[in-house]
Amino acid sequence: MRSILNGALRQVIAETAQAEGWASLEDKALAWARKSPSSPVAQLFVANVLLDHGYAVRGTEYASEVPADRMAQFRRYVQASREQLEKTKSVASIDPSWYEAMLSIAQYQRWSQHQHEALFAEAIKKEPEFLQTYFVASGWYSPKWGGSRNALNDFIVKSVSRFAQSEADAMYTRIHWWVSELGYFDRFEDAPVDCARMMRGAKVVAQAFPDQWNINNFALFAVRCYDKASFIHFAALIRSQPMLEVWEDRAYFDNAVSWSRH
Repeated sequence: MRSILNGALRQVIAETAQAEGWASLEDKALAWARKSPSSPVAQLFVANVLLDHGYAVRGTEYASEVPADRMAQFRRYVQASREQLEKTKSVASIDPSWYEAMLSIAQYQRWSQHQHEALFAEAIKKEPEFLQTYFVASGWYSPKWGGSRNALNDFIVKSVSRFAQSEADAMYTRIHWWVSELGYFDRFEDAPVDCARMMRGAKVVAQAFPDQWNINNFALFAVRCYDKASFIHFAALIRSQPMLEVWEDRAYFDNAVSWSRH
């Protein structure tokens, strides 16, 4: 099952908050929820507006760098979002993004490992193929949120073990891509990643979804894994020009090509 909240409605939150302000957006979300008490989307929309508002107040700094008043506001919004999710669970948890939001709250409120694992287990039992569940759950283990490198790596390995081998490799790649984007290991090169498995999974994903965004990113990961053969494989699939949104600098790609030939 795919989330019915992700995508368009999340874009609505960002755009409406920017255009009209958070107070107006919250009023509209609450009005919609009151008019549509049996709608999972309406109830989840309220929870996500509150959560996103809290994060907008908090900012992206490390917790130690956030002023106390902003952190207190952030915690209030997170708690309000949690209360909305809990009271509407019977209606809203038909959508797997209910668990996505609650797993974010578990991270922000620093639930115990037992509580977090129980929530994650419930989420994947209900919808085992919803990728965001795995992505968001990984945050609890991040060194940046009180976890550790080994704990995060152990979570990734354990969480993908329920899949058949090729899909497990693909999930391993997807989750490591996610945590790399968020800087959970600081630098990918310093992460305890199994690069051979990362590249096997990348090839599985690229075969199923051969768009240029994936291919360029997997070529970049091949460079970061010091895997010349995999770089050559993915570079050959890049059409016309490398995507600068991925490489940032054409010289980086050109240097990688030169490196792969020696």
